[in-house]
Amino acid sequence: MKICEKILEMEHMELHKYYALLVGLRTEYLPTREKLQAGKLFEKHVRKGLELKPTDSVLNHLLGRFQFNVAGLSWIERK
Repeated sequence: MKICEKILEMEHMELHKYYALLVGLRTEYLPTREKLQAGKLFEKHVRKGLELKPTDSVLNHLLGRFQFNVAGLSWIERK
């Protein structure tokens, strides 16, 4: 993850896509508060990838799943 963070300054869609995937995979093992923080990072990189290539089907799918999961959170989890 640290190596990826160093090269994310490059404007390359694939870097942001795979970094978002790494962040997403890591959240399965985090407590709720850290999951929410990682979710913000995940969304940031998915959206950055979509800015660079709006037609990427994987990024669009990831954003849709993210939004679906956020919609299912209780109000307590969102706080």
